[in-house]
Amino acid sequence: MAVETTHDLFGAGNALLDISSVVPAEFLDKYELKGGNAILAEDKHLPIYKELSEMEKVKYIPGGACMNSMRICSWILGGKDRVTYTSCIGKDEYAEKLTSQCAADGIKASFERSEKATGTCAVCIVDKERSMVANLSAANEYSLKHLQSESCKALWQSAKIVYISGFWLTVCPEGMVEIGKHCKANNKPFCLNISAPFLPAFFKQQLLDVLPYVTILFGNDDEFKAMAKSLELGTEKVAEIGAKLVNQSCETGRMCICTQGKESTMVFMPNNEIKTFDVKVLNQELIVDLNVAGDAFVGGFLSQLVQGKELKRCVDVGNAASRAIIQVSGCDLDGITFQDPDC
Repeated sequence: MAVETTHDLFGAGNALLDISSVVPAEFLDKYELKGGNAILAEDKHLPIYKELSEMEKVKYIPGGACMNSMRICSWILGGKDRVTYTSCIGKDEYAEKLTSQCAADGIKASFERSEKATGTCAVCIVDKERSMVANLSAANEYSLKHLQSESCKALWQSAKIVYISGFWLTVCPEGMVEIGKHCKANNKPFCLNISAPFLPAFFKQQLLDVLPYVTILFGNDDEFKAMAKSLELGTEKVAEIGAKLVNQSCETGRMCICTQGKESTMVFMPNNEIKTFDVKVLNQELIVDLNVAGDAFVGGFLSQLVQGKELKRCVDVGNAASRAIIQVSGCDLDGITFQDPDC
């Protein structure tokens, strides 16, 4: 029996509170980090959160890749409960910041609660580029049981489109497969973001389990290359990788979308056509933080896709959202206004 569509978009990911600050380059060296990268915290990284929190200009911003995209999408759509979301958080002050932010952004959330502390992400900014270290903590406790609960199930079954961050491959891959099967059976778009180069490398089997259900795949050029290496596609050229990912583990073909910073956005279509879209370059002096650029693109893109807009409009709004968000620190939506690219 088909479930009535009552929401535009459902997202699942790791809800984290970003602890963000500009740091000197040697700070990255101290913790063996690379700019423009995202990793999961190891024991050697754990002191980083306290060190960042003691910095003079530290900011605490609700984050996590999927939550960022959901907030951007809801911000553009401007409607209450059009966007829904699930994750696992703790029972602490950080958890309250996340729940209150979702409510303020008009997002209907189904949070599982854990005795563990709410997850955090160290965002280290050097020369407007970021290196992120996620300590999942409570987010890593998300259970299939919660996903299958009546309250949460109602959200993903009633959504027009589902979007899941690749980071969830480390947490609830079986839940991703269950949602994927639902989307396939009901002819709904099931969107996945590669999210970080380490995921195809270290969570290859989980990725292969989910990939057959993915109808829209997002990623940047580095993430596409990581996919190619993991899946042994035999090329390092983005144009060739995208063309191969269209049909990888997929009977009917999928749309693959590759962002390349200020270079053109490439979209690989199920019919093997490749489309490119120019990116309006922002004055470099206006850039504050590139942290959420990719998440914002997804949020902007999906805000138009749920309305049935043409591909060019989806890509243009995605890039417009990226331009807006890189002018502030993290996913801080206060004080910025979405500028419609068609106006």
